[in-house]
Amino acid sequence: MKKLLTLSIALLLISACSNKHIMVKKTEKYPAKQYITKVSYDTQKDIAKENALKEIKSIFNGLKPGDTYTDARRQAVLDSAKVVETWKDKTNNKYYALAVIQREQAQKLIEPAYAMIDSKMKTMSDNIEKEENKWRALQYAFAMEDLFAQRQELDEEYKIVSYDKLAYEEKSLNNFKNSYAKAFSDVQIIYEFEGFEDKIVKSKVIEALNSLGFGVSEIKQEADIILHMNIVLDNFSSKTTDGLYWSTATANVNLKEAKNGNIIATFSESQRTGSFRPEEAQRQSQIAAGKVCAPIVKEKLLNYINKK
Repeated sequence: MKKLLTLSIALLLISACSNKHIMVKKTEKYPAKQYITKVSYDTQKDIAKENALKEIKSIFNGLKPGDTYTDARRQAVLDSAKVVETWKDKTNNKYYALAVIQREQAQKLIEPAYAMIDSKMKTMSDNIEKEENKWRALQYAFAMEDLFAQRQELDEEYKIVSYDKLAYEEKSLNNFKNSYAKAFSDVQIIYEFEGFEDKIVKSKVIEALNSLGFGVSEIKQEADIILHMNIVLDNFSSKTTDGLYWSTATANVNLKEAKNGNIIATFSESQRTGSFRPEEAQRQSQIAAGKVCAPIVKEKLLNYINKK
């Protein structure tokens, strides 16, 4: 019995090694630099081929769903998949199938979408560079944001089919980003903060505003916009959990034109956080209130700029 078991294990190892050798020889003809490859198997040859195609056509499954145009483009890439090799392992009577997608062909199917986006991006970028009115230049920059998002989604597809994982025409993208940043840097915003008890809190709020693209400074200089933010805290102990403290931070925000003081927008936002340390509850509630205000500031500025 022991001899039979040993013999069975030996045969399995020989089978596995033999099939692995065959698989290596088959895939060597389709190097990873040029092909995306998937191998599948089944006791029936046709099903093994179907499985291999199913496997390779799942390469985009983890990506964010797109619009009709995106779906059509991805489907064109998947439709280029084909089974190029099949073989039978006689030791286990299973059929193996190797499916491939040619990387160069797939990239060519994606690149026209880049050309369309980059053409629009270049128009906006050129408009920013030659526009003397800073507010109009900023409108062009805002219009670029959706294009950047589209391009980023496209990059996710391109990285899958591209062997080196690099973005398409990255140099051009960097030039567009520079123009975009220039439009924001030409608009000067100064802030006035009241009620903030922690320098770190201030820096977090400023970081959130900087992430929108705007440069924000406390220095009293010639400016276009004044951002005034006042924080009011309401602190209280939890009625249900001993030792837990709650803090509600209400940020009252005013945006106004620096030259004449005309109010652009005014709004309030509140955020509540809890901690077993009162000072930490206060700190985190202020940070949360500041962060939630940042995108609203951007929205209000966008509405203002579009009316300029």
